[in-house]
Amino acid sequence: MWRTARCRGAATRVAACVLALWLMLVPTMSVAAAAPKALTLTKVSVLPNKVWTDTGVALRSGDAITIRAAGRIHFGAPPIDRLSAAGIPRRKLCDAINVRVPGNSTWPAPKLDCWSLIARIGAGAPFPIGNVKSFHATTDGELFLGVNDNFLRDNSGKWSATLVVTHPPAKASTNFLPFALIGVAILGALVGVFFLVARARRNAPGRRRKPKPARARKPEPPPKPVPAPAAPAAPVATSGMERPPEVVLAPGVAGPDLSAYTEVNIFEVEFSDSTSLRVGYNYFPEGTLVHVRIAQRARASVVGEFVTDGGGAIYHFVTVPLETELEPNPEGADVYFTWDIGGVPFQYSVRRDPVR
Repeated sequence: MWRTARCRGAATRVAACVLALWLMLVPTMSVAAAAPKALTLTKVSVLPNKVWTDTGVALRSGDAITIRAAGRIHFGAPPIDRLSAAGIPRRKLCDAINVRVPGNSTWPAPKLDCWSLIARIGAGAPFPIGNVKSFHATTDGELFLGVNDNFLRDNSGKWSATLVVTHPPAKASTNFLPFALIGVAILGALVGVFFLVARARRNAPGRRRKPKPARARKPEPPPKPVPAPAAPAAPVATSGMERPPEVVLAPGVAGPDLSAYTEVNIFEVEFSDSTSLRVGYNYFPEGTLVHVRIAQRARASVVGEFVTDGGGAIYHFVTVPLETELEPNPEGADVYFTWDIGGVPFQYSVRRDPVR
């Protein structure tokens, strides 16, 4: 009995020493889980009487940014009297419109599209934005939006830009890991020493061992009855396939080919001619502004927009006039649609053969 109490006291002292050593090696810290991604929404008015507008948004490397622009700016006589943020591609048409007069300055971004929305981070190089662009910041710095124009004195109007910045989650701290491993190793070593000492004392020569009482043999349990096999269940007839929902058509509008049915809001995109695009849609809230961008040879060349006329299952069709004539391209043209519903951005894209 005395030996048992002494062993218990030794075990208590060993546990107390291990706990004290653990507290000295492992500093007290709170490891917070990774915070969720933080979203920042900012609206900025880009005026054409100065090249750069400070958005007030400070970016960190790794931030994801989406910029959408709306509105029109007057840069001069037609065809640059009412341009969206996409501007005009820097080709022969841009050079023909840009008649040099005394007092003209140089372009802020000579290699980017003329009279378009551009941006820069801090004092970095300008990059294109247009009507909409998503990108990741590679450096830290203030975000600026600008007008790629070489003559600002005759400008009027503005572009309204909406900025959505997504900050990456902070990483959890793992500085405690080396200390925790050291503590586990020391704890294991102390426990091993304690058991070795206890075993040595138990097997010491001259120590009298108490005989172990004989254990009564437990009777074997009776065998469990084997359940009879259950009768097979009656077959159940499978239900037929669900039918697609009925489509309500607007008066005088022919229904589309149901084989092209898709679960997005836009179900038909076809070029009517080189200057217009036919779009079929449904399930849009009434009055939603939809921006259209058509890219050929990996650059934005034609833009347009339309406002939706009601929602629900009724199919609506609209012909969108394009601001410039579409160029023939055997590789096809990528058509991008972007819109906002309740402040949440959406997008849809499809490739179609260009008009020849």
